[in-house]
Amino acid sequence: MATIQLTINQQTIEAEDNQSILKIARDNGVAIPTLCYDERMEVYGSCGLCMVEIQGAPKLFKACATMATDGMVIETNTPRVIESRKTNLELLLSNHIGDCVAPCVLACPGKTDCQGYVGLIANGEHQEALKLIKEQLPLPASIGRVCPHPCETACRRGEVEEPISILWLKRFAADLDRAKGMFMPKIAQDKGKTVGVVGGGPGGLTAAYFLRTMGYGVTVYDAMPKMGGMLRYGIPEYRLPKNVVDDEVQLIEQMGARFVNNVEIGKGETTLQALRNQHDALYLAIGAWRGGTMNIGGSDGVEVLDGIDFLRRVSNNEPFAIGKRVAIVGGGNTAMDVCRTVVRLGVDTVYNLYRRTRAEMPAESIEIDEAIEEGVILKNLVNPIEVYPNAEGGIDRLVLQKMKLGAPDASGRRRPVNIEGETETLEVDTLILAIGQYPELQGFDDLETTKWGTIVADVQTYRTNLEGVFAGGDCINDGATIAIQAIGDAKRAVEFIDQYLQGEAITYRAPYYVTREGLDPEEIEKYKKNKRPTMAQMEAEARKNNFMEIVHGYTEEQAVAEGSRCLECGCHDYFECQLVNYANDYQVAPERFAGSLNKLRIEDDNPFILRDPNKCILCGKCVRVCDEVVGITALGLVERGFDTYVAPSLDRTLQESPCIFCGSCIDVCPTGALGAAPVGNKNVPADYTIAKTICGFCSSGCYLAVETDGNTIFHTVADEKQNHRNGVICGRGRFGTQWLQGEERLKTPLIKEESHWREVSLYDSVIEIVKKSQTIQAKYGQNAFKIALSPRLTLDEALAYRFIASQRGIEVVSFSASPKVEGIDYGKVSLDYEVLKQSQKILTYGLNSKDQPVLSNLLLHKQKAGQVIEDDRSAISKADAQTSILWGPHLKLEERKTLWEEIKRLGLEGRLMIVERYNNSKGLEALGISAPTDLEEVKGLFVIGEDIAWQGPKPEFLAVADTWMTELAEKADLVLPMQAYPEVAGHSVNAEGKLVRFKAIQKSPMAFTHTDFISELSQAFNVEWGALEKEVQEGLSALKHKDQPMSFQDTSGLSEEKNTHALMAKIENALKAYW
Repeated sequence: MATIQLTINQQTIEAEDNQSILKIARDNGVAIPTLCYDERMEVYGSCGLCMVEIQGAPKLFKACATMATDGMVIETNTPRVIESRKTNLELLLSNHIGDCVAPCVLACPGKTDCQGYVGLIANGEHQEALKLIKEQLPLPASIGRVCPHPCETACRRGEVEEPISILWLKRFAADLDRAKGMFMPKIAQDKGKTVGVVGGGPGGLTAAYFLRTMGYGVTVYDAMPKMGGMLRYGIPEYRLPKNVVDDEVQLIEQMGARFVNNVEIGKGETTLQALRNQHDALYLAIGAWRGGTMNIGGSDGVEVLDGIDFLRRVSNNEPFAIGKRVAIVGGGNTAMDVCRTVVRLGVDTVYNLYRRTRAEMPAESIEIDEAIEEGVILKNLVNPIEVYPNAEGGIDRLVLQKMKLGAPDASGRRRPVNIEGETETLEVDTLILAIGQYPELQGFDDLETTKWGTIVADVQTYRTNLEGVFAGGDCINDGATIAIQAIGDAKRAVEFIDQYLQGEAITYRAPYYVTREGLDPEEIEKYKKNKRPTMAQMEAEARKNNFMEIVHGYTEEQAVAEGSRCLECGCHDYFECQLVNYANDYQVAPERFAGSLNKLRIEDDNPFILRDPNKCILCGKCVRVCDEVVGITALGLVERGFDTYVAPSLDRTLQESPCIFCGSCIDVCPTGALGAAPVGNKNVPADYTIAKTICGFCSSGCYLAVETDGNTIFHTVADEKQNHRNGVICGRGRFGTQWLQGEERLKTPLIKEESHWREVSLYDSVIEIVKKSQTIQAKYGQNAFKIALSPRLTLDEALAYRFIASQRGIEVVSFSASPKVEGIDYGKVSLDYEVLKQSQKILTYGLNSKDQPVLSNLLLHKQKAGQVIEDDRSAISKADAQTSILWGPHLKLEERKTLWEEIKRLGLEGRLMIVERYNNSKGLEALGISAPTDLEEVKGLFVIGEDIAWQGPKPEFLAVADTWMTELAEKADLVLPMQAYPEVAGHSVNAEGKLVRFKAIQKSPMAFTHTDFISELSQAFNVEWGALEKEVQEGLSALKHKDQPMSFQDTSGLSEEKNTHALMAKIENALKAYW
């Protein structure tokens, strides 16, 4: 083919002629964005993102639709091009309805993935939930007890009935982690630089945690005897037990952080400048330990306590006297902590004084409620103005100015104003002020400060005016806030500290997210009202007399139930969404194109595919892949202009359309408009672990990429290796993997006693099988007991069972085996898909498109080209060396024999593909395992993975191993659980005649593995394990190294797709409703 030479971004490129600019650019590593291009389909050009500039041309061109010519000079990133792309993105986003991330995540100052860990807990993935939390928050057990949870305020479940209890779920995951041995993150290789962290509270500990994970040496300096800051010294024991803080602090120390306590900056040799000289960077997280003061008449010479200092002294178990009547001024959480602590110190009368009404109190409502339950007397709309001392120098009484609410102030709350001439007198012994917190900046004189006495730090990068010094938390800018804010500041600051230490430019750009308003009334109505579980806690009368923790935490059952209430507001496709990635790349501002939005119905009642047309950008890829690649016209564009939307033909639902649920539309969708519907779990948006595997629902052996988090499968997509099959997989491969995760999976052996099932141990179930086989063979002869294997078992398992059975004269059969034709050499029968794709003539016999959907897709395209002849017996006589021949599972034995003789006569053995229904049918045939010929003499049967329709009387003993309680299992005397995809390693033979090898990628919910069962069975039959292993290895080796060796495809690293008939039936029955 002729070649051309062109220039792209000053790079001279030589390429084949008759190619688009986009294709040549991609082939040469030049990235050009696009949302509507797919090389398998005709060019569409709807997104307008691939615009490029061609020298000498006045307009921009679409790279996907413009053919390159010799001498072209192209620029892909000029200001004009970038502005065009930005405008096109903004137009797309102006009509895009949804939430990139959930409102709870956006509301969290620490940016913890609330939706993610709530969903993982709902799925039973508690350890993965903990790991996800710790990606942003290293102190979840502490914060999970004390955070005022702004995430819950933003939670949309509150529009239905009550917000998700996100705080308690965080605590649940963290407490489970503490009980089982705390998760230790990976520590990067030592970077050879150190960071000094001043302050050992939540911010400083967070900085230390993440700096250590990055590989930096960290020393934390703190003025207090122990690390923990306000978590230890400012929050009472009954809310946050100090052993919880100890556990989380100790983990950070175990990670390699060095702790230096009882050190005050500016005193002695430990100065700020000395620390700057000692470390490569500093992070200041010194908190706000100085309480606010009031100008109260008569207070000179009288001790008025500071609420923060009071809590510190109580935490340190220091002795002091406060009398029997105490008044606490303030309406925040610290004031409530002081009030409730004073109650626990045995004070008779405790007043809380606040100058506004309860509605304006910033403390959490639950804190106020519980304080009242414990006996605290709330006195609102009052303010202390005069103290009268007693003869001993203490307080005798307190005069309060009565207030009323006036106009709102800067905070939005109504300003309190004096009611002239109206006062009230209280008899009190102690007055405690809890009216604000400020940092102590002695020793930090070189830092620029605000007029409020806080450190000036850049609001985005946390840099101070001193080189290499960063600061965050309560000590900066606007001052004291909540602990999770300090944690969020520290986590973000660490990223800028890393940039600084690596010599990179310190930059920040706020991410762009699509957001939507709250729920529509019809959305609210569709959710069943289901309030959060009640948290167990001590009653007021019991708790007010001690400092024991009040709240007991959720049980696992409660936590899973609470997590299941999540509405999953954030987009399931966020981590893979091309639209939001480009939106951030081009710094969009779609507000300038804002207009009225036409919200469409979300189709979420389909068991396989979720359709949200409100996220559709009309790229047309789903419509085109269905038509041009899959060959099924299930989707189309409806209406015109701004009213256009994608829907099944005639505006039907997917169930009513010709859709075969292959999921190809999901693969090509660049947004979250299409997705796999979750099966029995939360569809958690996450940066999934990708496990490569081969499908086992049929013998095609399609290449899959399984997306997992922990031990949960979320999605299955076509792997890039599937491209040789047009990137198409079928509904079984796409959705079948998720059906394994249902609660109805068998997990333990069951023995039938009369009409009831009783759980038994693995050992007892094996002994039952062995003894029954021994009894039946003794009574009726060797042939009276048989073992039946599913062709979904691996070759390894089949070889093991065959060897064990042979030691006791037991025949191994397979009820699902295809009729056997003598003389077929599987080493010669090895036609593969690449050859099939190149064939100009294909003869098919006994195939059913529903059995082999992916193969049928290939044949459909060939059929349209007139290259397929179906079930024409006379056509075989005209076959030649370019003809491909396929026979399927529906071809009867006599027809197979006749066809085989003709194929041999023509010398076309290498042009034959035997397409079996099951993934390892060929493997069992190669081992000589065939269908039973005579069942009349069978008195005992052990069926492994087959759900056969048994005809006639049940054998005297029937044992069944399967994944679910099948119809056959219901009739059995003994039922054993089985592992299923992708829980077992092994080998199988696919339709191409290739021996493939896999490894397991998921843990089984069973109490034991299939290997454990085989081991127990071999021991019970007195079969030496070493001999069994040798038999398996020699059997596999024989298949690899025959005289005509079977094509061996080494797919180590892939997982084994092993399914029982029950699993196959489960997914097929679900799909059949729509086929």
